Amino acid sequence: MILLSGVCIHYGLSASQGPPTWDGAEHSLYGLRVYQAVAARDMAAFTTATTSQNLWPFLHSWALAFIFLLTGPTFAAARLLSLLLWAGTVIVTLKMAALCATKNSVREAVMIALILSLTSPMMMLYSVQPMLEMQGAFLTMLTLLAASGQKRSSRMLTGILLPIT
Repeated sequence: MILLSGVCIHYGLSASQGPPTWDGAEHSLYGLRVYQAVAARDMAAFTTATTSQNLWPFLHSWALAFIFLLTGPTFAAARLLSLLLWAGTVIVTLKMAALCATKNSVREAVMIALILSLTSPMMMLYSVQPMLEMQGAFLTMLTLLAASGQKRSSRMLTGILLPIT
């Protein structure tokens, strides 16, 4: 269901768009700079590309650079990262719904979470924008999932995810 929705969002929203807005273009540019530095194996350029991002954290540009290394530096690839993060957010949301539900209502909770996630206009809009919103949603849901655990490893993971988020 999530895969089918992702394909529909990609072909319905992402493929029909032109270049991203200034915000998405700037995020893509930072990812491109990191990608170029990594591809050239230039540590000084990598450091400059990473530390020159004054307004936003560098994690998104690193993830974009990784996607660019796999697929090539295009706006479609930048949008693909957001779509993958959207799918991850939906999956983690479903896991959270299952954990929060009572034993007899897991199926209903997961179905409600799935319907709300797949029909949210904001989630669909940001799932095809090369911006930080889907990364933030994904990391926030991962942090909440880790924080809901009782084990020491869950607390450690929460401590790692909090500053990253």
